[in-house]
Amino acid sequence: MVSALSHEQAQRMSDAAMRAARSQGVAAVVSVVDAGGHLISLQRMDGAAFGAVRFSERKAMSSAALGAPTGMLAKAVTAMPGLASAMIDGIAFVDGGLPVRFGKQLVGGIGVAGGMGGQDEAIAQAGLAVFEKEHSLA
Repeated sequence: MVSALSHEQAQRMSDAAMRAARSQGVAAVVSVVDAGGHLISLQRMDGAAFGAVRFSERKAMSSAALGAPTGMLAKAVTAMPGLASAMIDGIAFVDGGLPVRFGKQLVGGIGVAGGMGGQDEAIAQAGLAVFEKEHSLA
């Protein structure tokens, strides 16, 4: 049973996301946070934009705080004008942040910044897949 993400789990997720970023030719930053939005792991590739560090953290924190992919938040903001101003300060409204769950229990979030379009979310998904495989409930 997983009650919290360990540093080792966060590192394996981050490593897998970094491999995915390299395979796509993306200079990315990968952040993994616990359920409270506190940083566990951060990796920045050579050449990744300085601003991507904070952005990846915000994506991870946002997905953990709200228990939803940040891409869903982006769609909600687009569908309901004015929602962004009503949301919590610092929430990321772009693809690239995914919640990490063990069963129905939220245990953290992973965020990626540096890519274009859906690249960040695909890279984050590669990291999340490692956790899901290790903790398959099947």
